Parts: sequence; C-alpha cells; structure tokens
Amino acid sequence: MFIYNLNLISDIPINLGLTVRSGQLFHWIETAEDTFRIIIRRTVIKAYQINDNTIDVEVMGEALDKEQLKAIFGLSFDRKQLMIMLKKDNLLHNLIPAYRGLTIMKQDPYECLISFMASAVSNIPRIMQNLHNLRWETGSPIAGSNEKALPNSEDIVRIGETRLRQIGLGYRSRFIYLTCKKLVEEHIALPLWTKKSDDELLASLTHFPGVGRKIAECAMLFGYSRLSAFPVDVWVRRALARLRPPLTKMSPVDLCEWGRNRWGEAAGLAQQILFCAARDGKIPD
Repeated sequence: MFIYNLNLISDIPINLGLTVRSGQLFHWIETAEDTFRIIIRRTVIKAYQINDNTIDVEVMGEALDKEQLKAIFGLSFDRKQLMIMLKKDNLLHNLIPAYRGLTIMKQDPYECLISFMASAVSNIPRIMQNLHNLRWETGSPIAGSNEKALPNSEDIVRIGETRLRQIGLGYRSRFIYLTCKKLVEEHIALPLWTKKSDDELLASLTHFPGVGRKIAECAMLFGYSRLSAFPVDVWVRRALARLRPPLTKMSPVDLCEWGRNRWGEAAGLAQQILFCAARDGKIPD
C-alpha cells in the first residue's frame, strides 16, 4: 500500500472540475468543491485544484509514478499547441475561451472499454451508479481506502451475465460478459494494443461483441490516448448540426471520419469541447 502527495503542474490553465465532469470518466466522486476521488484500477487518487495551473494529488493503493499521473490528468501531450490549432478553426473559435482548461484524461484500456460499453443508451448519473455498483458488489478492496476496484475480465466471466443484469447493466450485460470471455479465452492483453496503428486498433476493438464505432472511438481516445479519435454521440451530433447544418445529412460513422479529417491530432479535444458546449447550452439553435 502506498499513500503519498505531489503537485502536477500544467504549462497552460487546466480545469480539473470541467475535465472530470466532461463525460470521459465515470469512476469518480466529488467530495468537496474542486476536490475529486478518482478510481483507476487498484489506485484511488484524491485530486484538488490548487490554482489555474496546479493540481494536488494524493495517491492510495497501488503506486503510480509522476509520469503516469501526468498522463492520467491529461498533462502528457502538447495541449497548448492543440488549443492554438482549434482556436483558429471557425467552428470552434468562439467556444475555446469557455473550455480552454479542458483536457483528455488517460484511463486504463480495459476499464475504459468496459465503462463505455456500460454507457450505451444511458446517461452519466446512471452510468456512474451502475459502475459503482459493479465495483462495490463484485470488486476487490483497494488498500488504504474505502473503495473497490472494477472487477477484471476473469471476475466478470465468473460472476456471469445474470449477475451483471441484477446489478443494473441491462442488455449491455451480455456484451460485457461476452467481451470479457473473449479476453480470457484468447489471452488478450489490452495494454499491449498500444503497438497497433489507429486502423488496426479500431478494427480490433470493433470485433468485440456490442462494440460499434462510437464505443471504439471512445476507447481509443480515453483508453489509448489516440488524440485523433472523434467519438460521435447525440451531443456531438447536435453540436455539429447547429454549427454546420449540412452535416445533419451525415451518419455518425461519416461524422467520425469528418471530424478526424478536419482536426487531425486535435480531433479528440475538439470532440470534448463540442460535447461539453452542446450539453451546457453554449451553442445556440
């Protein structure tokens, strides 16, 4: 068990609350103003915004080094340069001031995949509650904390689809169970998929039961830090339709490609800005 504190410093302003609440992460609790308890595998991180550029973290459970923590909090890529690129874009220019502190957090690939599979046709509070129940009822304790880890693929195969349904995961239970079964039977180590190209990674992810383009793009962006990924959900589609009405004629898959082509390595950050702006009512009809 490890418990330690350190400060993470960003070269441009970062907004911890905006980022954590932006729909990219589901395993967290807001314990006080600007203070969050985040669960990543077998580690609990208490994160607090000290000032515009600094986050204080307290780590409990399995140790994470400073570079791992910087990646988790979206401080390992050149966000400054990506924001400069997006500020020049005529669709996003007016949105940047409100969301300049937004970043892309780095999650464990397995946890990210299972979490977004659980998110299908649901809302954030319900997703978080279902995943909390899954951790609390079937996960193992995290040393030094009152939290439990998300069950691994072997654990999910053992508890079975029926138990997943009892927890509240509904029709998604079958897909989560079958995906975990595939991981176990084929001895798939998702962290090793970092070696795959974007096209290879997308193809591999969409081979899992119940994983379509949107979930795969989410896993690529938030689990593998593929910053050119561009997940399209109802909020992003709504944002694009308001900003550029002709895009309403395009399918979600075509919009994924459109976003990737328009913004390149900044596409993932653009997606998060569009998602938050649409959800927050910042894009007029």
